[in-house]
Amino acid sequence: MGEIKHFLPARQAGPDLPLERYLDPLPVVLLQRYLDSYTGAGDLVLDPVAQRPALPPVAAQLDRKAIVSNFNPINTLLIETALTLPDPEQIDAATTRLGDSPKRGLPLREHIDRLYASTCGHCSNPVVAEYFLWDTQEGGPVQKQYHCPRCAQEGEFPVEDKDLRLLETVESQGIHYWYLLERLAQPHERERPLAEELLQLYTPRNLYALVNISMKIEVLFAASPLQQVLQLILLSCLDSCSKLAGAPLPRASTLRLQPPQRFVERNVWSAFEAVSYTHL
Repeated sequence: MGEIKHFLPARQAGPDLPLERYLDPLPVVLLQRYLDSYTGAGDLVLDPVAQRPALPPVAAQLDRKAIVSNFNPINTLLIETALTLPDPEQIDAATTRLGDSPKRGLPLREHIDRLYASTCGHCSNPVVAEYFLWDTQEGGPVQKQYHCPRCAQEGEFPVEDKDLRLLETVESQGIHYWYLLERLAQPHERERPLAEELLQLYTPRNLYALVNISMKIEVLFAASPLQQVLQLILLSCLDSCSKLAGAPLPRASTLRLQPPQRFVERNVWSAFEAVSYTHL
């Protein structure tokens, strides 16, 4: 086995993954060179702090075996899901089934989309906003982004009184809030204040939508390997649909838990479908 004397320039590690910006993986080209230089055919390779599912396929190509692990359950979920990813048709079917599941007499997707319902300023027909732009100094949304299927008008437009009234229909600390808080931390646990702080990173509307999708996934796919895939998609939505999504898009790479003055409140169901239909 030869000695590595020079590092190779970093290259794209592979296809984008959910939560990609939180990962700090070794480029695939380096993995290949390390395995080729320091291991032999049939050897067992261990990566105890794996960031992405790159090592197993690289090891297999070079006739090695691999074990990957990580103390972070999010990394573990991402790696396990990526290595056992079902066919795109199965992911599409699971997303369709999830969206078709009933919620208060409506399909779940329609129930959630109604949370972001608005009116086209040009033709006055109903539209579903892709996102609302909030200003913390104003205390609420100030603009909305939509595409009108009737007249094809699209872009950002000022919010209307009916948009603000719609917000009042979602309780800031309703059953969905307490359900999630109790799952994160019990009142006597020291993590309780942190859990409460984290939930404040979501608007009541988005938190309601995220909790309802989560509950449906757990019920509909309890005994299915597709549950893990859908949970990873939901995890991506937890990231992209928080108040940390600054405006204008795309969001900055700086990781902070303090919402910017202006943030984007994304339509949660649209965000979920966007990840699902790219098949991770």
